[in-house]
Amino acid sequence: MSAIFDELARLDPASMSAITAIAAERLRQIQDERCTIEHDDSHDMGELATAGALYALNAGPTGFGRVICPWPDYDWKLGPPPKDLRRAGALVVAEMARRNRAALDRLADGHDIGETP
Repeated sequence: MSAIFDELARLDPASMSAITAIAAERLRQIQDERCTIEHDDSHDMGELATAGALYALNAGPTGFGRVICPWPDYDWKLGPPPKDLRRAGALVVAEMARRNRAALDRLADGHDIGETP
């Protein structure tokens, strides 16, 4: 995997910087916000992906993410666009990791990865 990061850093240092910022935000979410694996796995209806998408939308010129948020009591911690994009990326990573864990669990239970539990 380090070869991938090395090549990306060589070809596009700004992308590598963005990936590092997303990783740092994900670590902050886990350590400071207590967004543990167990917490993330409890959001199995796409909530993490949706929240990430809304933060990304909010980073756009209209701030549209806040307008369409489906959770009226959600504690939006909106910031400037770069911060919202880091949060969006970290939430997408959390959703991808949750789905990977769910697929591995299905395999361990003898199901195909694509099967619905």
